[in-house]
Amino acid sequence: GWADKLVFSGAAADISGPSNAKVMRDQAIKQGVPETAILIDEVSQNTKENAIKTENILKRYGIKNAIVVSSGYHMKRTILEFRAQAPDVEFRAYPTKADSGWGVWWWLNPWGWYIALSETVKIIVFYLGW
Repeated sequence: GWADKLVFSGAAADISGPSNAKVMRDQAIKQGVPETAILIDEVSQNTKENAIKTENILKRYGIKNAIVVSSGYHMKRTILEFRAQAPDVEFRAYPTKADSGWGVWWWLNPWGWYIALSETVKIIVFYLGW
């Protein structure tokens, strides 16, 4: 009820299986979202490509406001990329409530440190324009 359209973006992590976008689309349909309300990008391999491909979809449908959903640890960079690719669209951030790879105790395990450091490096790279 928050939007007329849902855009799911992302290629398959494992190329032998379905894309992440298709899996999310199928889950939404099972939960009662009309197939006609779903738009997908199945080729994006990274956050920048997600933003580029999604911007193309938003432009095609004249969408000027969007809610971006991603992992909490990934939200800052996601919003930076989306706003850079589509400055005419108003993006709102909505981090997922649960993430198996991230939580309040992230700093107590090596995976949490890896995620935090890699996202920090990627944000610096974004600002440097590489």
